[in-house]
Amino acid sequence: MPAGRHCAPDGTGAGGGAAPASDAPPPVDPAFAEASAAFERGDYAAAEAAYKAILANSPADPMAIGALAGVRLFSRAEHLDADATRAAAVAQPDDIDAQLAASDVEMLQGNLDRAFGLLVAVVARTSGADRDRVRLHLLSLFDAAGPDGPSVTKARGALSRALF
Repeated sequence: MPAGRHCAPDGTGAGGGAAPASDAPPPVDPAFAEASAAFERGDYAAAEAAYKAILANSPADPMAIGALAGVRLFSRAEHLDADATRAAAVAQPDDIDAQLAASDVEMLQGNLDRAFGLLVAVVARTSGADRDRVRLHLLSLFDAAGPDGPSVTKARGALSRALF
């Protein structure tokens, strides 16, 4: 359901009666509905498979790309203890896994600037396979966040500076 839209269980507008036709939500693609339902019930493997199937037919679908990145983020991080994960990242700044986990925790808590900043800093001080691994993780977080947010735009610039 789009943010801010309130519907009664019978599909009518919140005030009762039929919602105006122009206010009706667009039809939901059954493949997206299946993927979303799997995610909602916590079946991340099924949600990932459903979004991959969508992308097999439409490889550049931005909604599916973002949703798949979000599913993978939740799968990796929802079980993490936020305070312990952050403490591990602070205590072990050279531990790539600790930094990746901390950035995931920050993302789940809505701290996009912190999540991105952690990884940009790691990219700036690493090289080779470690740098590439962190860069790819950061790009997946950008996908999960959506391409148009100010935090993503700012972090993309910082990443470019860190790389070059």
